[in-house]
Amino acid sequence: MIDLFVILTPIFVLGILALLGFVGCDWVFGINSTGLLPQITNIEPDSGPSVGGAAVKIFGTGFTGEGINGATFGGVNGTNLKVVSDSEVDANTPPHALGPVDVVLTANGSLSSSSYTFTYYAIGFVQANGNEQNSNGPISVTLPNPTTKTNLLIVAVSYAGPSGSTVTVSDSLGNSFTQAGIGPWLRQSGLFYLPNIPGGNVTITATLGNGATGPSSICVSEYSGASAVYGFSTAHSANTGTAGIETIAGLAVQPAQSGDIVYVVVFASKDTNLFGGANFTPRQTPVTSLLVEDSAAAVTAAQTVATDDTTGGTFMPWVALAVAIKTA
Repeated sequence: MIDLFVILTPIFVLGILALLGFVGCDWVFGINSTGLLPQITNIEPDSGPSVGGAAVKIFGTGFTGEGINGATFGGVNGTNLKVVSDSEVDANTPPHALGPVDVVLTANGSLSSSSYTFTYYAIGFVQANGNEQNSNGPISVTLPNPTTKTNLLIVAVSYAGPSGSTVTVSDSLGNSFTQAGIGPWLRQSGLFYLPNIPGGNVTITATLGNGATGPSSICVSEYSGASAVYGFSTAHSANTGTAGIETIAGLAVQPAQSGDIVYVVVFASKDTNLFGGANFTPRQTPVTSLLVEDSAAAVTAAQTVATDDTTGGTFMPWVALAVAIKTA
């Protein structure tokens, strides 16, 4: 009598081997060549504006095993995807409705076995620009694109001069900005704002008074979905120190309601290497001694909001200014 089990078993084994050779173990067992699907362990920053465009670093493991080919935020594909290493993938967030969403990586069409949460908030960064000069006269800056009606402008200014020196800020349309706060330093500094702007091309000018002099710097930022600022806080370094990696801290701002964000500006006394803090989204300006960033999370005095790297050079004093931006 012929034993079918004995006859068919080798055929089944050969068939399985052929299947594995044709489609690969990854497809059959749902694993990549590292033996694991990519795992997300952290995202920085973990929040950003609903208009999208936030540069996000996704950290984890197994990112180069089979090749990450997508990152979705609440089911919407992110842009500018870049696999930096086996433990980091960078992407820009797409526009999305408010609230927390799942972030999922895909590898050759297979969903990640873990996801992480990214929170969208209402206030959106639009644009920023900066300028610096050594002269004593007014200092001005023009935003690269026309502003949008009803948006909010925030202006940060640093300048030299005694404690009683002053600065006023206005724009080329005849509007005067409200002072949010003044911070002491080896120089002086202040934050100003203008809500519900009329929109259009605009130049913003800071005028120095009462002994205020150059060198001076100015930065202008535009935000959508915002109505005012509050909770001014400032911190500064000593006038002297040792070159190297210095943490920038001492600010304390608590958003009053969900959807408000914290805005931070750091001025260094000269060109240096300023880097944003964890969970902050840095905003680009052409001035290297200036750092602009924002975050949906509260800022505490013990928190490092930025770092100043003067390794191989000389110590550079700094001043940091912060406010909360209120949703419209």
